Amino acid sequence: MATKGTGFMKKGSRLWRAAGMAVLMSACTATDVLDEGESNDAICFRSPALTRAAVESFAEGDRFSVWAWHENATAATARTPVFADDNATPTPVANTGGQWTYEGGYRYWQAGETYDFHALYPETADLAAQAGGAAASYAEDGTLAIRNFPVDSAVDLMAASATGLPGDAPQPVKFTFRHLLARISFAGRIDPATLALLPEFTAEVTEVRFYGIRPSGNYEANGTATAPAYGWTPTGNLTTGSNSLYHNNAATALPADGTSSIVMEDCFVWPGEVGTAVVFDVTYRTSANGSTFTEHTEQIHLDAFLRQWEPGKHYLYTFTIMDSDHILFGTPTANAWDEAAGGIIVVE
Repeated sequence: MATKGTGFMKKGSRLWRAAGMAVLMSACTATDVLDEGESNDAICFRSPALTRAAVESFAEGDRFSVWAWHENATAATARTPVFADDNATPTPVANTGGQWTYEGGYRYWQAGETYDFHALYPETADLAAQAGGAAASYAEDGTLAIRNFPVDSAVDLMAASATGLPGDAPQPVKFTFRHLLARISFAGRIDPATLALLPEFTAEVTEVRFYGIRPSGNYEANGTATAPAYGWTPTGNLTTGSNSLYHNNAATALPADGTSSIVMEDCFVWPGEVGTAVVFDVTYRTSANGSTFTEHTEQIHLDAFLRQWEPGKHYLYTFTIMDSDHILFGTPTANAWDEAAGGIIVVE
């Protein structure tokens, strides 16, 4: 995979803070109403309600895909798709005018039937367009399969399931989306002790590279996948320093008060073991007097600080620049996806 171009393209979507989004299926709009039934028995969607401010959520025009089946709760009968005419075709559900809508008319709960619902964000057509033709599908048993997914595509993959729901007791269907990837950010700071001794000391990060991770991958798991692979099988050759997975060559001057500044953010990575080849390269220049500059380059092997990345976690690696030709690198902070950004979404 080619190194990204000049500057840094942010690797994240507007949903990256959504630690636990839930969508309630109870009342919305469908087109071309089919079948007969009471309105309160229709299987539909309504916009999720937020319980805390300063968060990001599904926006107008956002879509996810739904696969659903029902079967007789007692008799051994074949499973029947709820929204589509076959097992393979998902139904796009879109946020339109504050309501979740789908094409093809209402579908109604049927007494005596048991329902399973499965969802994926982004919607499969959007996924293919945004992630280089990647494809996704659910099997009847709830196994999600994703093929040929490029991890640096800036696509925030989320999945959800709600199963075993009785058709004779219509109820809101709660989708709690979970992230399928881990998220990495890097920040730099100037050592406060150095600033105390050298008040004119400055440091500027001029280039960073993050590599040693395979660029694409396939996913297959039923429900919530467990360690160590979390459902992912990375594919392709390991990225290298000359062919980085993530690259930022926009200069960042570090604050003169010793606080940290982000130099690379929202890098999506495969959850699982942090391999020995995973490297963060940082090139920076320092000056003790503001006029004479020295350039340095450090290569950091990240497996020395943490051995496992978990899906839905945000890892912030922070390095400290000293007045000598080296930097300090410590164990990253690990937070839930949203907490590192200071926001949380809880939808019930």
